[in-house]
Amino acid sequence: MKRIPIFLILAFALAGVAFAQGAVSDASTTVTFDCPDDECHVLPYFKGEGGFIGRILPGLEEVTYHIICGDGSVTRSSTPDGGGIVSALFNPNNGLACDRDDGEFQIHGVMDGGWYWITDEENTAVSFLIPSGVLANRKIAPANPGWPGLTFSASRDGSVSFVKEVGSGRVGILPHILPLPGEPEPARCGQYKECEGSGECEAEARVTKQRTDDCLLDAVYSVRVTTGLGTGAENAITSGQIFRPGSGTTTLTLGLYGTGHLDITEPLGAGFDQTLTATWTATARVEGAAGLPAAIGTERAWGISGDLDNGTLTVHNPTDSDETCTERIGYTVVVEIKATAGANDIVPAVPGETLAGDFRPSTMLRIRCPGAAAAAAGRELVPDDLFSN
Repeated sequence: MKRIPIFLILAFALAGVAFAQGAVSDASTTVTFDCPDDECHVLPYFKGEGGFIGRILPGLEEVTYHIICGDGSVTRSSTPDGGGIVSALFNPNNGLACDRDDGEFQIHGVMDGGWYWITDEENTAVSFLIPSGVLANRKIAPANPGWPGLTFSASRDGSVSFVKEVGSGRVGILPHILPLPGEPEPARCGQYKECEGSGECEAEARVTKQRTDDCLLDAVYSVRVTTGLGTGAENAITSGQIFRPGSGTTTLTLGLYGTGHLDITEPLGAGFDQTLTATWTATARVEGAAGLPAAIGTERAWGISGDLDNGTLTVHNPTDSDETCTERIGYTVVVEIKATAGANDIVPAVPGETLAGDFRPSTMLRIRCPGAAAAAAGRELVPDDLFSN
């Protein structure tokens, strides 16, 4: 079985020094790595090669990680990309891999939600980075059936097990630390709606406020497509598809929205009530057909055109849709829409394109043709001899 393709993309060059070289700390030297529990994450199982990805904590300029392998240790740092994403590899090429069972990997400066991977001989296992503050929590070992073809290798601190099916080479990382029931989650940072005064009120009477203290900075950015020129939620397309109009055109408006983030200079200026500043790209392809997607612009692509500078798309009717609805190549056009964030004074920043991949907010919209009778517009979709011998 081949390794997961995304990690081929992640294999960018990373400068490093092997543990056998001068950057290694001598066993008799006391190595201090300042990694307070509220800002520190660990790789619960660290052996071999792989990498990690996370989002930098607000206010920091770089993320520092400290690796211990046997008697050697090394400290490295990485700076984030424009979207606040930090990523690094550890492998034999940069000297940061560890083939021992007592390896340790600490990371200072990433938010919760970071993750990492360990690459075995044939496959890759993925897991979350664990906050160091929860390592002392109660642990529950995963069920081990005791089969000879299934191996369990527990980490030294007992926080996870590395599981491998010998025959297939499949691998996985199973946590021993489970969420405790009954613990309420902190409120999310950013905008929320609340009634003025006390008591209940109608939805339209609620005012928008922003929560900035004792909250979870858990930003989610998404693309909303609405019908018409407005961006109101009442016109949002929630089904993921629309039908072409019987005549004329349908205008779609694109908007980039976020929840769980903080607006810095204009506290109520760019939350779920208003769109964030963004530029747009869109491509179209016939669902199930071979070939690369076509870029959407002022020229139609599969019956879709756009004014992406102003964040709008135009859906043309069946007789004006590049024969999409009349040819037997398919009846559904899939449009992929991606947002590249502009200058928005928010924390954390909207993810973008990085060496590790394209993390821009995006959405997929299916443009469907109406019923066969309307789509054919006087032409037969199924020839009489289709089922003839």
